[in-house]
Parts: sequence; C-alpha cells; structure tokens
Amino acid sequence: AGEIVWEMNFPKDGEVGFGVYSMDRVHFSPIIGVNSTYWIKSGEEAIVEWQAYNNFRNKYPLFGEYRVYFEGELVDDGEMEFTRYWQPTNSEVNLGLLEDGFFNLTIQLEDDSNHIKTQFVNLTVSKYPPDGTNRNDGLVILTTSSALLFMITFVFYSKKRKIRFREK
Repeated sequence: AGEIVWEMNFPKDGEVGFGVYSMDRVHFSPIIGVNSTYWIKSGEEAIVEWQAYNNFRNKYPLFGEYRVYFEGELVDDGEMEFTRYWQPTNSEVNLGLLEDGFFNLTIQLEDDSNHIKTQFVNLTVSKYPPDGTNRNDGLVILTTSSALLFMITFVFYSKKRKIRFREK
C-alpha cells in the first residue's frame, strides 16, 4: 500500500513544464454486461438482455462483432456498435420458448483490433426462480424506502425546530 505503480516525469524547458492531467483506464478486451446466471419463467420467451462496452473510452462510435451460442450452436451474430464514452450498447437475443431445464449460453464480443471477450451464462428455465437467484431485487426498493423515510423525518423535525424557534 502506498507504493507507486508507475511514474512519468517530463523535462522542464525554460518556464514551461509538461505533465499528465488526464488518465483513462483500458481493458484488454471488450466488456460484456450480463449476469452469469439468468432465469427465465416457464412459458415465456427466453429473451436474454446484455450490454456491450468497448475496451477503452472512445470519443466516437466504433464497431465490432458479436456471436451468441446456445448449447454450442451459433444462434445469433452480427455487427455491434460500441457507443461513445463507455455508454452501454444494449442488445438481446431471443431464444424463443424453451422447455424447463438448464442451458448454456455463450456470448462472444470482438472489437476492431480482434480482442475477444467470452462470457458464459447459465440459463435456467423454470416455474420459480432457483435458490440464490434475484436475491437483490428488493434491495433497490429497500434503499429507496429508507432514503425517503430519512428525508421525511428530516423535513418533519426541521419544520418542528423552526416552529419552536419562532415561538421563543
């Protein structure tokens, strides 16, 4: 902790010095945003949504390719546009109606420099979600409710203090 990972110095020429004022992180391959476990309710179309990000923060749209395999068979492929400034490019694959069971889905994403990212997804089709799936669905509601309760309490006590102050 506290060690310098890398350092860059620039020579000073007269009164002008040079330095780095902005740094960007880069990944060595594109980024795929999708849960590694995905649940589809029985009787519904199996639509898997995912996001693609370029491996660096591009200032203009760039292109790549994607491939989606279901149980080892290619089911979708095409060109992917990586939007600017690491904004997600939303995509989805519709696998149609599937019988209940466990399936393997593989998403491959390739940028224009031939860097490839592969993401494996365990797909479950069942009447009820499997144990351990979607455990944090209520977290957003709980967090929002807690924040709202705090704000209401704060406003209530602030008004109460103002009323007492005016009475004195």
